[in-house]
Amino acid sequence: ESFVSSSSPFSLSFVQFLGCNSKRICICRSFFLVYFYILCYFNYYIELQLRSVFMPFINVKISENLSDTQVDNIKSRLGEAISLIPGKSEAWLMVNIQDNCKLYFKGTNDKPTAFTDVSVFGSAAKSDCENLTAAVCDILSEEAGVPSDRSYVKFEFSDKWGYDGYMF
Repeated sequence: ESFVSSSSPFSLSFVQFLGCNSKRICICRSFFLVYFYILCYFNYYIELQLRSVFMPFINVKISENLSDTQVDNIKSRLGEAISLIPGKSEAWLMVNIQDNCKLYFKGTNDKPTAFTDVSVFGSAAKSDCENLTAAVCDILSEEAGVPSDRSYVKFEFSDKWGYDGYMF
């Protein structure tokens, strides 16, 4: 028995779209489309959550020789500071601190100098980046003696980030 009839509660175009010729097929395909939509939305929601929580990386290059205590203090304070970007935390933060770098600023390397690269999966507001920049400059000034006017902080944002064999 054909499902398409003049008394059908479905419009002919919807039935044709689903390719239905019986009630059972039409209902099954409708449930499949709803299920597929829910899966797509759930996947999108999870990806948004991962973007907001995961994957910050802070790479610090500094011209000075640092003690293990200084490195640990810088790492710990950067772990606290990353929370200035909403949704980011030390739980997924990766930090690299490289001391004794040959950094030249304004043509000289006679004063302490630092370059910090902050990479984030997703994005952040300019005001959040400004707050983190101020915190990074304070940390490097207090822990390593790098004046804030000899420290660059660069931000990179990406929507392509891999982890544990999976691409987000």
